[in-house]
Amino acid sequence: MLTERKRAEEALRESRALAESIVAAIPTPLVVLDQELRVVCANAAFYHLFRVTPAETQGRLLHELGGDQWNIPALRKLLMDIRGQGTTIDNYEVSNGFPRIGRLNASPLAPAAGKSGVILLAFADITGGARGSDADSTSNPLISQLPEHTGDQRPE
Repeated sequence: MLTERKRAEEALRESRALAESIVAAIPTPLVVLDQELRVVCANAAFYHLFRVTPAETQGRLLHELGGDQWNIPALRKLLMDIRGQGTTIDNYEVSNGFPRIGRLNASPLAPAAGKSGVILLAFADITGGARGSDADSTSNPLISQLPEHTGDQRPE
């Protein structure tokens, strides 16, 4: 029984290390929140975009970050809906004193055994152009070959 438990603990450590490596490698600013909306971790792109450090961020409630800049009641309600109902947030426009970002996406992540689920937030850095511009599609030949799509429309 002890060996089985050790194997499970090792598998959990390996899974966590893999997940943290994936988050760290993605160039999109990402932050992971726990069920209380407290920052579990973020990637370097997030820290760079918001000009904060892990020490200033990890373990703090999202709405406390940046001198309460993130204290946005409508966003908090949407995040609480994710927590309670498993919904997602697509292209939420953030305009509360954040000139560098335009849109936010959020999704619940499946919980590990014996743990509560977490919420993954992804931010769109708009410093390279205007909101909704096609800058990314023109700089990437693979993306430029895709049909036009706006994130707010759903196929019928």
